[in-house]
Amino acid sequence: MAEFTDPPERLLKLAEVTRRVGLGKSMIYRLIVQGRFSAPL
Repeated sequence: MAEFTDPPERLLKLAEVTRRVGLGKSMIYRLIVQGRFSAPL
């Protein structure tokens, strides 16, 4: 997993994240628990 050192340009709402990555909310949350997706700030 890549580590990012620069702060994001802006924060994304969950609805935008789901559109961009093509995954549903449940899958995103599952991946967060598994450490395979960035946790929300």
